Amino acid sequence: GTNDAISLSWFLIGALIGKKRPALAGVALALALSFKIVLAIPLLALSALVLRTEGWAGWRRRWTGAAVLAVTVLPYLAAAPKAFVDEALLFNLNRGSFRFPVLGIGLPALAPGVFHGPLLAVVVLIGAVGALVVPVVVVWRRPTLPVALVAGGLGMLGMFIPASNFRPPYLVLVATLVAGGWLGSTSIGAFVHDRPVDPAT
Repeated sequence: GTNDAISLSWFLIGALIGKKRPALAGVALALALSFKIVLAIPLLALSALVLRTEGWAGWRRRWTGAAVLAVTVLPYLAAAPKAFVDEALLFNLNRGSFRFPVLGIGLPALAPGVFHGPLLAVVVLIGAVGALVVPVVVVWRRPTLPVALVAGGLGMLGMFIPASNFRPPYLVLVATLVAGGWLGSTSIGAFVHDRPVDPAT
């Protein structure tokens, strides 16, 4: 779980300092995604927040994220495109040369006699919609940092629950981002966004 903790730390840093230090936030978010590609789900929710509150200019100010990913990914892709696709993309979809065993607390492990074949495919599709679409819609309707973190964290469950390798430590990813919603709504969030601190919090 070490990479989970590191990736989540970078993600929360990038989310919390985004308005005051957008270039540094971009670097932090790129590092988070490099450690754990599943953080693309909460990144979508965060992207919706940035677009809703700052427009496209908000993401342009975070250009360093795309730059860091390009500098670290493109040489690997150019040197070994087949290995890159297998190890960086298909691996995370459990479709590469290495396949994760069916274990953990995902539906295929908990009820293998039920969740397989077409039924599992439908559940995976529903989960993907829940993971990729619902957090964005929620954040678009209520564009605040706490909502983005909580929605992004819970959204990952849509990918995890139908997964064949959903191990209990992955709940750290969800729990930390949900708790990150508290960070964004307290005096820490007020500090990084130049808001007055509410004594009640």
